[in-house]
Amino acid sequence: MTENSSKFLWRSFQRHRTYLILTCLIVITVYNLSSFYFTIPSEPLTAYEFHETNPPPIDLYLPLNGTFSDSVAEKELRKVLDERTYDVPLHTSLLDWDRRIELYPKALMKTNWTNELPFGESLYFAKLQQICMTKKDAIIRSITPIQMQMESSFTDALVFKNDSALLSVLRDCSAIDVYFPEGLRGHGYCEDALAYLRGLKTRLLPRWVFTETFYDAADDRNLTYFEICPSTAVLFFNHYWDRLNEMEKWQERPIYLMPNIEMYELNAEHLWRSNVVLAKTVDAYQRITKWYQQNGNPRSTVVFYTRHTTSNIATISRSLVNSIEKDFDNVQITHTPGGSCQKNTHRICSCWERDSSMPSLDIFLDPELLRWEALSRYPWRRTNHSNYKLYTKDLSSRDYSDLLAHSAFFLCPSKMEGYGHYINQARAAGGVIITSNAPPMNELVTSTSGILIPVLNESSEKQLLGGKYGVLFGLKNAPGIAANVHSSEICEAVTRLVSKTSAKEREMMSQEAKKQYAFDTNFFLHKMKIIQTFAMENIAKKSELLTEN
Repeated sequence: MTENSSKFLWRSFQRHRTYLILTCLIVITVYNLSSFYFTIPSEPLTAYEFHETNPPPIDLYLPLNGTFSDSVAEKELRKVLDERTYDVPLHTSLLDWDRRIELYPKALMKTNWTNELPFGESLYFAKLQQICMTKKDAIIRSITPIQMQMESSFTDALVFKNDSALLSVLRDCSAIDVYFPEGLRGHGYCEDALAYLRGLKTRLLPRWVFTETFYDAADDRNLTYFEICPSTAVLFFNHYWDRLNEMEKWQERPIYLMPNIEMYELNAEHLWRSNVVLAKTVDAYQRITKWYQQNGNPRSTVVFYTRHTTSNIATISRSLVNSIEKDFDNVQITHTPGGSCQKNTHRICSCWERDSSMPSLDIFLDPELLRWEALSRYPWRRTNHSNYKLYTKDLSSRDYSDLLAHSAFFLCPSKMEGYGHYINQARAAGGVIITSNAPPMNELVTSTSGILIPVLNESSEKQLLGGKYGVLFGLKNAPGIAANVHSSEICEAVTRLVSKTSAKEREMMSQEAKKQYAFDTNFFLHKMKIIQTFAMENIAKKSELLTEN
């Protein structure tokens, strides 16, 4: 064998040895990776058995105005209060379900539901909204209607860590307490929390209540919240649980959940671990119940359709002025996105920039919103223009109340909402609202109470209930949650309001909006009584079982 042949064979051997080593490494790597994945229990495609989510029948006195408590109205009211009215059949997807539900039946809209809402009570909760955002470390407790009329009403409602009566306040256990940490006490969550405070006659508890101990002088010992109220359920907002349910002393305490279905942080465990879920809208109710159908219901979780409510901020101004008239002849529009980037403010910018014939527009927003990329690129950010004004200062409660009370037209083309408090505040004030024709916006505003803007639905892989969740256990075969609103459609809707409606028709829309707000508030308060009864019955059953054992 020649020297060249030997070198060739040696190089060939080295090359094949390299290939062999690489092949072995690949095989070993694949084997190790597969072993790794198989040693972690993979999630099954269907995690749990499905159990019905409908609540048991609880028959309470119906909130019917005495002037029309006839059989037709009672039948309609029972129908809209019944969760089964909104159920989607087990084998029908939300994409295929097109049954339309009349949310405001004519038989029920013949009455003035505002009569069922005492003005003094509405005024109290409107003022408490501002206090909620400033007294962030206080317990806020329910007080009686008589106490609400007293000068000491807000002092009576607030309890602090150093309060001498703290232990006695905590011992007045509710059927359901609301976990309300300091970091959540802004506009939106204060609205949510005060709605439940009003409906459930409960307490809003900061985190320290669950982590501190409280000295009982009579027994000379320290007590925890869990010892003081061992059977009380706790209501969480969205994913803000702060791992309280993982505390050793939590045990089997019932969990109630108020989810905003559009939130990216909401996951399957939040729904599986909850005993009761409160759905604020029909869209939320149908997505949540369909999710349980698809993914199982291990705790036999009950889902209530509650609707929701918002404080009537305009009552602050109306308590100081005998009569405030809205101008429905001259269209002047108000847009109040606050600090939210989901209100399509940049699309409104585009519309008004292109068309100088648009009516006068006032925009009230947080200065931080101007830094948002979609808005920052518009020269429209200038504070003054021929047909708009931009206000970036924070409004006081009184200023915001005046704005709501005097404004007749509100532009609210939201991309998505957990509920839509700024829309609901405008409804309460009797505003004519232009909003997106997508849920939940079109559940708050109908064709009889406002103007609806055409939209295209968008799905996100980050939303558990959005139809295209990028992780296991997402809701399947459902339309997207987000509403894509084009600026030209906003322009068209505003033009429709200006050119195709009369002042009289606009005033009728305003009255309809107020009636629908009042009806929803009464609906919500009645459902809270049902939920409170449900919780108390469960406490009684648990007590009986403990006694028997």
